[in-house]
Amino acid sequence: MFSGTIFSKTLLKFIIMANYHKNKDDKMRQGTFRPDREKTRSNDPLALDYCPDVPHRLKESKIGSNFWETATRFLVDHRLLHSVDLDLLEALCITLQSYWDLQEFIRINGNTYTTSRGAVHDYPQVKMAKEDLNMVLKLCKLFYLDPLSRSRLPGITNEEQDDLDRILMQN
Repeated sequence: MFSGTIFSKTLLKFIIMANYHKNKDDKMRQGTFRPDREKTRSNDPLALDYCPDVPHRLKESKIGSNFWETATRFLVDHRLLHSVDLDLLEALCITLQSYWDLQEFIRINGNTYTTSRGAVHDYPQVKMAKEDLNMVLKLCKLFYLDPLSRSRLPGITNEEQDDLDRILMQN
């Protein structure tokens, strides 16, 4: 029989190694690069070949509209954007704008307030900002817009990563 500790460590090691992918530069340096095994994106006929205009709900949102333009340009260039994804991408941009608006409120007012009886409570905006940030991170991962997901895509350069990171963390 397996002891629990040995089995857990073996399973954990297997899971970690199963998700580990070397990038092309590391493979070239180690001499293990094989072009026939390199993952390439297929030429998806359903992927959009143009950058869609900023939706009307994002026109007044500076951060949301900037992120829309940068993200759609990145996704179209790498043939990852489909028309069915546009509503979800719009929700990502709206949530990102909401997060930064809540952060501005927290910066001005602080995290807590004191009631008339002297009790200290968190502002509801603190919890809302945490929820918005979690939602933004989850949606970015779905669209390959977080640093780890982008590093796993073939053909992504550091300049493209820096451009997206700059918009996500601009405040």
